Amino acid sequence: MQISAGIINSRNPYIKKNGQISGYGLSFVINYLPIDTLSRPAKQILSVVSGVASSTSEYKIYKTKRNLSMECGTSIATVRRNLDKAVSAGILTKTYVFDPHAGQQATEYKFTNSFLNTALDCVQAIKEFTRKDVRKIISHITEIFKCKFKPQTQPIPPDQNEPASPDHFDRQREVKAKDQEEKKKSIPIKPEQISVNVKSSTTTLAERAKTKAFDHTESENIKHAERSVFREKLNKLAKRQAFLSLRAPSQTTSKNIGVSASYRDRVDREAEQARQQAELRFTAAKERGFDPLNTVRNIMSTYLAHRKSV
Repeated sequence: MQISAGIINSRNPYIKKNGQISGYGLSFVINYLPIDTLSRPAKQILSVVSGVASSTSEYKIYKTKRNLSMECGTSIATVRRNLDKAVSAGILTKTYVFDPHAGQQATEYKFTNSFLNTALDCVQAIKEFTRKDVRKIISHITEIFKCKFKPQTQPIPPDQNEPASPDHFDRQREVKAKDQEEKKKSIPIKPEQISVNVKSSTTTLAERAKTKAFDHTESENIKHAERSVFREKLNKLAKRQAFLSLRAPSQTTSKNIGVSASYRDRVDREAEQARQQAELRFTAAKERGFDPLNTVRNIMSTYLAHRKSV
């Protein structure tokens, strides 16, 4: 994967540093999916398991349904039923895992590439919106899914237990038994889910190890790229500081010397004026009969007398 500076400096919570959609972004898109794509209970279950799937680059769910039900706070049957709905909608693929000795293992679910690409387009489109723009977010996600998401599944036939219209009962009285049998034969059979696969536990473990190694390598590459960008910034800052420190040193030195000399002259003049004024005041006080030594003696005697009385 080509790591760019835009990906490294990205502050988008919906996207990972490697450019893939994050668990937060995936859960956000799932919660705002159109109701005709996925039901509300299925969205709640799928938004929880999306955090587990986004921990790897393959977006696979390895956990058992018992553990998933504990995380979702619901029953195992509810988790199984809603995951099957996601499979029927083309959001997940379902793979049965078998071990030659232990038998069937935890079923492996994986987000389809079509759904991930569409979800990534959604978060790219809504990244400028805020939480308050709920209507705009829903409309954008709905429009993008209608235009780009093409699940590889067939529509499920309607429930045959639904009550029929009154006209149907009127016609049914006139239909013969033979016509009824032909009508039953014409009812479409529920299609098999073409996204269900089967593989061995050995293959599954090998794929997990490969994914883990790939994710670790990718993470190290991103860290190396971040360090390279940081070192480049430090080098530019050091060069700029060196350029500024060496820029016109003679002019800077002469200017500082001039400022220091004028400041010293002003301070010396003020000090000399203060000294002369003090001498004039002292001379005038002596002419009026001021004796400094006598004044000090009086002050000290008063102070000592006060100390003795205490």
